[in-house]
Amino acid sequence: MNTFFTLLFAGLFLFLGPDPTIQKDCEVLMETLALEYDGECKKGLAHGIGKALGSHTYEGSFKKGYPDGVGTYTWSNGNLYKGEFKNGLKDGKGELYIRKLGVPDSIVTGYWDKDKYVGEYVSSYTVGQKRNILRTRFVHMADTPNQVEILIQRNGLPIGVSQLQASADKSPMFESSQTIVAFTKVVYPLTNATINFYAPSAFNSYQLDCELNFEIYREGHWRIFIQI
Repeated sequence: MNTFFTLLFAGLFLFLGPDPTIQKDCEVLMETLALEYDGECKKGLAHGIGKALGSHTYEGSFKKGYPDGVGTYTWSNGNLYKGEFKNGLKDGKGELYIRKLGVPDSIVTGYWDKDKYVGEYVSSYTVGQKRNILRTRFVHMADTPNQVEILIQRNGLPIGVSQLQASADKSPMFESSQTIVAFTKVVYPLTNATINFYAPSAFNSYQLDCELNFEIYREGHWRIFIQI
């Protein structure tokens, strides 16, 4: 009887074959992880859940040969990232542990975009209350200097305003003219930022009481376009 079941299972294995998602000859396309791979495959590439070894190690989700999805990447120096990946790069929410001898690890928590840390928040900025403002556009101009310029426009052209006031946490420097406002020497995140002003209506028949509340989390030089 035992011989019968042994032959039966052997026949089924030969008929069905091994799990097609588990292959020995499976490639990881990152040089730092290309020495050894154990896990799921598709068309000769790491695809699914697996573990890759090289000068660094990675364990988690793969797609088309690259870390993609959720996983843990460990560098040869002991630094470690747990979180989301896309096309082999840190992309999304995660935690980066930086090892230091004799002292506790430094931990960076937040969001990455194409391997670059963008901050603790999923968006680089948020817009709060708006009053008598049609729309806004936030543009990250450069990584330096740390300042925020605010341009007030109608139909894409500068418009003069009056009684302009601005404030924010950590008291950044504030400069203004009739058409532009600037927060300078900003310490990010810029929180509880508010700008108030009066602007003429479309036919210049009365004054609009305007207000914008916003916060910016990513460091650098920003330009905000306000359309009235």
